[in-house]
Amino acid sequence: MKLPFLGATLKRRPTRIFRLSEHAYALACPAERHCWTLHYLLRGTYGNYLLGDPPLDDDLSFVGEGIGGIAKVLPFAPTPGPDAARWFSRFGCRWVIPENPDDIPFGAVPMDAFERSTFTGLRGVRCESVDAGYVWRFRWRGLTVSAGVSPGSGPGPRGSLRLPHQVFGRDGDLDRAIVSLQTSLSTAAASDCLAALNASRPTLCVAVDDLGLIACYDDIQFERNDIDIIGPTQRRELDELLTGLGFERVNPHCYRSHAAVVRIVEPPRTQLNEPLNGVELEPGAITFVTATQAAFEILLAPWTPDRRVDELRRLVALLPVNLRKIDTVLKRRPELLEGHPRERLMAHLWGLQEDTVAYYKPRKPRGLYGRLFRPEREPADEEAPDPDDEGPEIAREPGH
Repeated sequence: MKLPFLGATLKRRPTRIFRLSEHAYALACPAERHCWTLHYLLRGTYGNYLLGDPPLDDDLSFVGEGIGGIAKVLPFAPTPGPDAARWFSRFGCRWVIPENPDDIPFGAVPMDAFERSTFTGLRGVRCESVDAGYVWRFRWRGLTVSAGVSPGSGPGPRGSLRLPHQVFGRDGDLDRAIVSLQTSLSTAAASDCLAALNASRPTLCVAVDDLGLIACYDDIQFERNDIDIIGPTQRRELDELLTGLGFERVNPHCYRSHAAVVRIVEPPRTQLNEPLNGVELEPGAITFVTATQAAFEILLAPWTPDRRVDELRRLVALLPVNLRKIDTVLKRRPELLEGHPRERLMAHLWGLQEDTVAYYKPRKPRGLYGRLFRPEREPADEEAPDPDDEGPEIAREPGH
């Protein structure tokens, strides 16, 4: 069943519903001024889980029915929510609590003691009692998940997912928190998917950390007005690899398996497409893009300028990028890399790309099959600015 509203504010409704990935949804309920409580729906292999205990309204019921119902509730608090009985009446779900059920006044809802419960689709489930409630920890779809009142701060290490119970701030702060969760879900999938592809046959692709992207080899020569497109040869090879791994082809641009959704970026509708408009990304999906498109997504990412520069350097050191187009955009938007003079940075990137192009040029790749260039050492930082040197007037391109 197709679910509406996902990722958008529900008009005339206090609750906001977000699609974090194909298998996860966040339910944001206003608690008090500038505070939201977050609850989550996770799709399991043979049963779905509600993390938290939110109020139930028609839209939440529709989402629960759309994913096939709810088997168990892992609450964040030792006392029932105001609509616990309604959740049970609608879905027949059972509450799992670490305490003795006889000691908890849940009343009209069935409760299972944690020690005697089974969790199909979740592995290594643990529940920790803290002053304000519970924190649940488990493995789910390749991720180490912490959810509840104190799951930890920050994005966490790679392969982990922290699902907070509260977000403080205005709507924009909530939106940024949701984007961070969507990114955490898509990142591990991108790296895992690329590893599976390369195990089948080595490819000229690079997974971009924290963006859910896989950058594909495109060319070694570019012009400023080139159109960024994954060509027919690359698409055919991606189709061979993905279907060989068991992905179902939904349409020429989308593939689906039990574990992930993969998209191949569609060609631009016009040659006048603004690079900084970015590409259309689906939260939680893995998206194959050209190396140049990946570079622009790095520029648009909600990172510090230093982080953007580091990711650009890493990408250019592995795959050729249309640096002429990058330079043109940075002339208009220098704030994207604030603190890094454009001329110096571009000269440094051109230097990195010379080695990359020198590797691919004699090999003349026509598609995505091949051995990815691996620099002998990590790309060095660009030289620190000399306070007495204003730098070159223009970014030096090879041969200029």
